[in-house]
Order: sequence, then structure tokens, then C-alpha cells
Amino acid sequence: MKKYKITLLVIAIALILFGIKKLWFDNFVQNADIATYNYVTSHKKMYCYETYHKGYVNPAIFVMHDNLIDSLRDYYKKVENGNMTPYINFAPLLVPLDTCVYVMGYSKDSTIAQIEFFDKFKYSRFTVKGYVYAHTLHEKRKLHRQP
Repeated sequence: MKKYKITLLVIAIALILFGIKKLWFDNFVQNADIATYNYVTSHKKMYCYETYHKGYVNPAIFVMHDNLIDSLRDYYKKVENGNMTPYINFAPLLVPLDTCVYVMGYSKDSTIAQIEFFDKFKYSRFTVKGYVYAHTLHEKRKLHRQP
């Protein structure tokens, strides 16, 4: 009978400690999410899409690593010069059309912008950081071209 009470007491203490830890950790994560959200949304809000092709607007290409910035810049320079199907030597990632982005800064020559935007996967929200060609940033959201 004594071992039974000791076992129950140990289990109860473990559950209490686990509950306290979980509450503290969840509160810590929530506060970190709020701080990140406030920091990101304090920057300029814009929309990111391409208007180079006829018809509907297209999602803009972005890269997540700064060693791909030159390739991104070269790609868009070729598109601006009329080559609508230039070779891409990196894995293209697309900024969703219905998502606003926050401009965190610009490159020295102002052709590349560093952006962050919020994305959701199942029950978690996270920020995506990357670089876009600055000419694909727009003040207004547009899902199709006006004639």
C-alpha cells in the first residue's frame, strides 16, 4: 500500500511539473510570436507580383539565400530586356499573390529588396524571409491586369 501511495505521489508531482513547464513554454512561444509579428509588421507593407507578361499578373520569384541574389537580378534583367523565357540557374520560389510582404531593406543599388511574409502550415504560423527583385514590389494588390 505504501509503494502505491509513493508511486501516485511521484506521478502527481511529474504531471504538475510538466503542466507548469508546458504553460511557461507556450507563453514564451506566444510572446516570441507576438514580438516577431510586431517587428515584421512595423516595416513597409507591399505586394509582390510580376507584370511583364500579357494577361494575368504572375507571382514573383524570390530566393531565400543571399548567394542567389545575382542570379535573381540577372533573370529579371533579361525579362525586362524582352527575353520572356530566360534560363533560371536556381530553384525558383514564388511569393503567393494573395499575400502581403513587408520590406525589410534594399540592396546598395536598390534592385533587390529583402522581404518577409507570414505563411501558415496546419496550425502554426511562421515567417518566410527572402529576396525579390525590387521592380516586382507594388503598393496595391492586383490579381489581374486592367485592359
